[in-house]
This record gives sequence, structure tokens and C-alpha cells, in this order.
Amino acid sequence: SADEPVSLELAKSAQQQIATFLENTAAGCTAVLIDGELTALEEGDTTSALFAAAVDLGINTLVMSLIDLSTGKSIAVVSDTNPQHYIEPDLEKRINLGNNDSLHLEMLSEEVLLRIDVLLRELCQAKGIAPRHIYEITLSGTTGMLHLFLKCLTGVLEQHADVEEGKRISFTAQDASIKASPGARMYALPVISSYVGADITAGIIATQMHRSQETALFLDIGSTCKAVLYHQGKLLAAGIANGAAFEGIGIRFGMRPEAGAIESVTINGDIHVEVLGESLPRGICGSGLIELTAELIKGGLINSDGDFTEGSLLPKLSRQVVERLIIADEGKAFLLYRDQGEFASDIYVTQDDLYALRQAKAHLAAAIKLLLQKEGISFCSVKKILVGGAFGYHINPESFIHIGLIPQELSGQVFFVGNTSKAGAHLALLDREILAEAERIAQRVECFEPHQDPHFESAVQESLHF
Repeated sequence: SADEPVSLELAKSAQQQIATFLENTAAGCTAVLIDGELTALEEGDTTSALFAAAVDLGINTLVMSLIDLSTGKSIAVVSDTNPQHYIEPDLEKRINLGNNDSLHLEMLSEEVLLRIDVLLRELCQAKGIAPRHIYEITLSGTTGMLHLFLKCLTGVLEQHADVEEGKRISFTAQDASIKASPGARMYALPVISSYVGADITAGIIATQMHRSQETALFLDIGSTCKAVLYHQGKLLAAGIANGAAFEGIGIRFGMRPEAGAIESVTINGDIHVEVLGESLPRGICGSGLIELTAELIKGGLINSDGDFTEGSLLPKLSRQVVERLIIADEGKAFLLYRDQGEFASDIYVTQDDLYALRQAKAHLAAAIKLLLQKEGISFCSVKKILVGGAFGYHINPESFIHIGLIPQELSGQVFFVGNTSKAGAHLALLDREILAEAERIAQRVECFEPHQDPHFESAVQESLHF
């Protein structure tokens, strides 16, 4: 009842404010409680200013969503290149760099901490919100990214020697030097294994695939690809690290999906490209590369090995298309965009670019094949394919069929589910039961590493053809 005393824990952040508010209570104050702990006192009535942030800590991209906890809705989203990418784009090399050199670890972690802080302030400023009204922040990402993030936090190191599988990690924004409410909490969602991270835990939560009545396959496609199979109540996951081409990494004019990136390609008498943002084309992102490859296959411009078709063997095509088969400095190539002067330049896809995509596709297809074999089912037993990650928003499902990732029979069963890593982190802010469920899911998923399977290499070879 209202007359009974309430027992509260008192955070250090609140202890420092109590004396001040006891001296001046004329205006009244708002007490901030998180999980039964008094974390802050705020002058006046601030109950309408209740905000949080969900962060997808990607290998190459940081995405942050600002959440109004009063409604549960996202009110603003921002994304930026992960600054660690400029130090070392390859995740494995990046982790080794941090593990082998404390100065590099400090540099890697400081870069991403500063960027998260900047993005949070940008979102708050854009919506007219004071950072002190940010009370919780959830983090999702690969195991490696969370490992690099958490290893650097003073005060957190003593509590968590490493990223523990199946357990969320809690700390304060103050630990991470992120400007928010004095006692704001941060939660790193639980990872599943050393190679299947919290981004997949978040993806399972966001898609609710574990509650499906049918067999479902979740694909998180990016520089590291993961596949999760749900079949008869069981969750089985595999991860591979050969997907760089899916994000445009190692591609001659490859780039992340930002302004200037060619994201979609169609060939119909001539070539038509869609470019992100109001910008001249500067390169091609992963979705554009996949759609271009599918169009080249359909048009007979490349064969199933990804080789450009010789002139004498080309099908009857328009002059506008044939003229785009060029010899660049790197050899045979397909011209996507002609130099229009000023700051633009020719943009083309090379033979090696197609081979890189073929390799990435083959490794993911082989991992999926082994997942299905472990459950003793065929691909056609899958009733729903959920695609997140780099291609979680829009790409023609037929393109996946043409490059040989999924069979023709399942073309109508492909659903694009967006950035599920961020979506799962968002949901975890809204309900403590979802945070608890994340731990249960992470502990429930059975993992296997395809590279350690004796049949993996042969499965890759069988999956090489488009």
C-alpha cells in the first residue's frame, strides 16, 4: 500500500544527487528506477521523457535506433560506417590486432565508443531530447564485435573476463563513457557461440521463428554469414566467414549501401540501375552485385561458372548491352555506368568480382546444405526462408535462385525481414521477459562449424555453379 515503506537499492549516480534535492525540493523531482534500483533524481516532472537506444554493432556498419519507451516505437534511426573498419576491415585480423596489442585494443574500442556516443547525441539533437533522458541502451552484434567492445570497459573487465555464451552482460553507460542518464543501463545481448553471435539471438527474437509451426530457415547475409534452421522444435545454427563479397568488400567498385551505391540492376534492352540517395553512382553494394549477376545469367552474358561469354557465343542482344562487355585494366568486365565527367568515373564489374561472389555464395549454400542434412530433410521441406542482414530490406528473390543459393521451388517462400539485429535489440528494451527469453534462446541453439565438417569442402565445390 501507499503507507508501506518501499525498499530500494541506491546507485552511486543517485547518491550524489540526493543531498542537492533534499536542500531544494520546492519544484519536486522525478525518481528514476531501473530494476528496483534508484539510479537518478531529476528536477520536476520528467515522466514524459522516457527514451532508450538499440544498437546494431556491425562489423562494417553501426546502426542506432532511438526508442520512445512510452510508446515502444522507434522515432529515429541513424547508421554510419564502423570506424574500426578503417583500421582493419577484416574481422579476424581486427580481433587478432586487439588481442595481441593492448594499444590497438584501446584504439579499436575507443573509436567505436566515441562513434556510438556521437550517434546518440545526433539522434537526441535531431529529436530535441536531452541525452540525460536516455535510460537504457541495448547492444547486438557478432561475438567478435562484442568481444572487442567489452574488453575495453574499465570496471566491466573485472566482472566479465570474456563474452560468456548464453548470458547477457549488463553495465552502465558511465562505464562506457557514453553520455546518457547518470545511471543508464547498457545490455549486451547474449551470444550463442564463438562464431554465432548476439545478432543471431536478436534475429530469432525479432522473427519469432522459434515459435513457428513450420520448418523455417533464417539467413543473416553479410561479411560473416549465418544460417539458422528451425525444425520440429529444434534450432540449429551455422556460421561462415567467407561472405565479404556480399557486402561489396574485395569488389573492384564495391561499397557499403550508402548514397551513391548501385543497389539494383535490371537488363531489358539496355541496363537500368537504381542508386541509393540523390547521388551519382560511386560504386555497387552487395544487393546490386547479386542482381547484376542474376541479370547476366538470365541474359546469357555469363555462364554457370561466372565466366563472361565469348563474343561468338553471345545470344542475340541489343547493341547497348553488348557494348558494355569491355576490356578493363583488370581484364574482361561489364560496364555499369559510363563516366559523365566532373567527379564521376566508369563503374564496372570484373571477372574476379563475379568469382568472389560465386565463392561467397558457394560457402553459404554449402553451410545450408549441411544444416539440412543434419536434420535429415531436403531444402523443399523448408516452408519459410527469412532473409536479414545486408539484404534484409529489398532484393528480388529470383536473384537468389539465379545465383544458385535457393531452389526454384521456394521462390514464393522468401521473406525479407530487415535489420533483425537492431530489431531484436529494440524488442529487448520493451520487456524484461524478452531479455530473459534471449538467454534461453542462446542456450537452446545447437551450433556446428561447417569448416570442421569433413564434407564441407566437397559441398562448397558442388555449390560453386550459378
